[in-house]
Amino acid sequence: MAVSAFSGKKGLSQKDAFNYLNDNDGIGFLVDCYEAEHTLSLDDAVNDLTLVCDIETGLYRESGGYVHDLYKIEKEHGRLVQLEI
Repeated sequence: MAVSAFSGKKGLSQKDAFNYLNDNDGIGFLVDCYEAEHTLSLDDAVNDLTLVCDIETGLYRESGGYVHDLYKIEKEHGRLVQLEI
């Protein structure tokens, strides 16, 4: 559903949207963050994908480990918590 919503918002065919998301780590983001992303609206998911796939920021490529660590903490505690660094 997220790929379809992304394609509609960006004016791409579903195939082109999938290829774009796949090439820019969007599909990986959806797979890795499914438990959080599926609770959001499709508009939120499209906005997240837009940020994640932004080539200039490289948001997901650069922060994947950090995001994954946050996800593990949230899953362990049942909520997002601030840990001491």
